[in-house]
Amino acid sequence: MVGAVVSGAGRVLLVRRKPGDSLGGLWELPSGKVEEGEGLLEALYRGTAEEIGLAVRQVGDSGDDFDHAVTVERAGPVVLTEHDAHRR
Repeated sequence: MVGAVVSGAGRVLLVRRKPGDSLGGLWELPSGKVEEGEGLLEALYRGTAEEIGLAVRQVGDSGDDFDHAVTVERAGPVVLTEHDAHRR
């Protein structure tokens, strides 16, 4: 798994799991599974585009192996495919 910390103006983007999903209603960072043969950064770029419709421009330093601070090409619009709401 890999997660994207998308921030700007002192706020962080969170997405909410759909009610019928495992842990439905939980707010979390955009994240996704690393596919077979894929590196962490490849998964981060792909997952961010697939889950929230934003393209990663740059990956910053990471505090751990899971969450990575990212800069995106544009601030929005956020297009959700795996979640039912987002908040900054």
